[in-house]
Amino acid sequence: MNLRTLNYPQKYWFNLHNHIQCDPPLEAPRKHRHPTQNRLERCLLHLYPYVQRIVYSGAIDRKKGHVRSTKIPINPEQFNLIEKMGGCSRYNQIIQLENILQLEYSFEHKGYRRGIGNIQFRLQKQKSIIVGKRPLLLLRLRFQQKHPELID
Repeated sequence: MNLRTLNYPQKYWFNLHNHIQCDPPLEAPRKHRHPTQNRLERCLLHLYPYVQRIVYSGAIDRKKGHVRSTKIPINPEQFNLIEKMGGCSRYNQIIQLENILQLEYSFEHKGYRRGIGNIQFRLQKQKSIIVGKRPLLLLRLRFQQKHPELID
């Protein structure tokens, strides 16, 4: 059986049990490695199916008005990456994000060609309902629905 490699001082556990001594000896801090570009792109590629589904459903729906908007919860790593690409708290186009996701914007549905245009992204930190919890990180999407064209 292999025991721990840390060498605790004499009577450490006895003193800890009697609340005489508080903390164990500290280990050396680890060096942080920066993630590679492939890992960063894979992190954003996890958003692809959700964003593509929103684009598709927004393109084929028959609601009134042309502007569609929705939101997707994201993790802190994705939030930071999109923020580095130029995402902010205002709606704007993020060309790098669109290039990574490679979204499809036009579809054929029930004999019509439907699509969207002018897609914009916005980052949002939503306050948590539970006191003391981290804020909810959201990626908000906004786009315009194009008029349907009859396919001959």
